[in-house]
Order: sequence, then C-alpha cells, then structure tokens
Amino acid sequence: MSDSESATQTYHSYHELKVWQKAVELNQLVLKSLEELPTVTRNLLGEHLVRACASIPAHIANGYASRSKTDYIDNLKSSLRQLSVVESIVLTQGTEGEFYQSVAELLTELRKMLAGLTSSLTKPKKEIPKEEKETTTESSK
Repeated sequence: MSDSESATQTYHSYHELKVWQKAVELNQLVLKSLEELPTVTRNLLGEHLVRACASIPAHIANGYASRSKTDYIDNLKSSLRQLSVVESIVLTQGTEGEFYQSVAELLTELRKMLAGLTSSLTKPKKEIPKEEKETTTESSK
C-alpha cells in the first residue's frame, strides 16, 4: 500500500484497513507516552488527548460501515480534524521532548494516509474516451 488505501480494493472489515491500524497504533502510543508527561500536564491535557486519539479509528470504522460514500468521506474528514487536535496538543508540549519524538512520525504518516484515502474516494471515476469506446464496440462485433 502507498499513502492511501485503494478505493477499488475490497475489504471485509475496517480492521483490514491499514489506515485504521495506524490510527489504533497512534492511540496506543499516545496512551503509553502520556506517562512521560509531567503530572499537571497529563491531568490537564490527557483526557482531551485520549478522546481525540480514540475518535480517529472510531470515525474510520464508522465511515467504513456507513452505506454511503459521502458518509465515509465525511467520517474520514472528521478523523483528519481529530488528528489535527492531537497534533496541536502534542505540539504544545514542545518538539524537543520524547513525547513529541515518539508520535511525530506516526502523526505525519497517518495524515498522509487519511488525506490519500479521502482523495481517492473523491476523485471522479475515469471515463473511457469516446474513440476507445467505439473501438471496443467494433472489435466485439
């Protein structure tokens, strides 16, 4: 897989989506990394950070389970918004500490994956050019 899931590939469950798996990985890493933050910071920001992190894979799963492509895209956009919340909270703690270093790469990777999947779902389907349609029709006669 490149930066996004293939819009044409068939998945039986959201568990198979690499973007969902990365979101869960981020959630687990943030939970583990919270222990490194000072107690006051952890108490003030921890709950908000945990909720935002948990909502990312939840939105991906909800969108995948929806019956419409529009709902799926809307949920992926919600995941991107929550990822921005997580990133903002992480950045407020500074870019020099272990906390930032541990999650920065994963945040970037997940942003690319979500943006790529969203983009692949919003692209119009390619139509066969008229001359190719005519050639295909004639050759099948």
